[in-house]
Amino acid sequence: MPCMRALLIFNPAAGQRDMRAAVAEVVAHLQATGWQVALRETYGRGDATTYARKAVAERLDAVFAVGGDGTLNEVVNGLAHSPVALGVLPTGTANVWAQEIGLPVPRLLSTDPNPLLTCVQQLAAGETRTMDLGTLNGRYFMLYGSVGFDAHIVREMEQQRDLKARLGGLAYFIAGAAAAWNFIGTRTLIVADGKKMRRRIWAVMAANTQLYGGLLRIAADALADDGMLDVVIVEGHGPLATLRHYSSFLLQGFWADPQVEFLRARTIEVHPHRPLPVQVDGDPSGSTPVRIEAAPRALRVLVPGGAALPIFHDESPLEVSLV
Repeated sequence: MPCMRALLIFNPAAGQRDMRAAVAEVVAHLQATGWQVALRETYGRGDATTYARKAVAERLDAVFAVGGDGTLNEVVNGLAHSPVALGVLPTGTANVWAQEIGLPVPRLLSTDPNPLLTCVQQLAAGETRTMDLGTLNGRYFMLYGSVGFDAHIVREMEQQRDLKARLGGLAYFIAGAAAAWNFIGTRTLIVADGKKMRRRIWAVMAANTQLYGGLLRIAADALADDGMLDVVIVEGHGPLATLRHYSSFLLQGFWADPQVEFLRARTIEVHPHRPLPVQVDGDPSGSTPVRIEAAPRALRVLVPGGAALPIFHDESPLEVSLV
């Protein structure tokens, strides 16, 4: 079998722990099992995309993103529509994609001495699949692109990185509770596959996968390979509605909320009466208006083998193993 060539893109700022020793074990394991591996650390925004594009130019077999969902998004924007497969080695706060495909993620009380090593062993012996992506104003996303309340929280957390580093996911809940008192709905024109609708929105979320924030399956029926986006429109007016929605999201009771609407679309445009914040995969991405589109079969991904993954409709992998 020919030698597999891979790049590890490592964001040392992701998460709450120093992962350099764990990453070194991953590199040593891959090399010992016949891989040709290079390691590059990121130093600022955009580095991971630049490195991923270079991996495509060099025709590598795989890129492993070592970081959180933001790092993963940058790598996706470098690999989209290429033959290079993406593997995730999670070290971030939510690690949504890793949870979607059943990989172990760093946890405070974990008994696994190196979850990253476990992840790379599962991925290298697993399967390669093709999945859709979404685009929001031209930027690819793997998980969610959204407008409104949750994007507001993401933007707030970008300005409080020290708090996020200390508290992890708890920081988002604190920021959400604080924002709920002041966030009000906005009159908005929404166009989904050409159909126009007017709503006073609290949030509009376009989902490519099911799990949101590592905790909630907001788009419980979403499939990552159906060529569609699952859209969640949440209506709201004043602070009381915001508090009610925020509580229902935390308690996972929003499916029965009459102000929550679910639909599927290939394209969706959001034109609010006033500019609203936007986020993709947990990173701020400017303000409205936005055009969100599905990008079918745009990314090759490494997933563990053997287990049924509910986010894939097509049960047939492209390849069974890389080793």
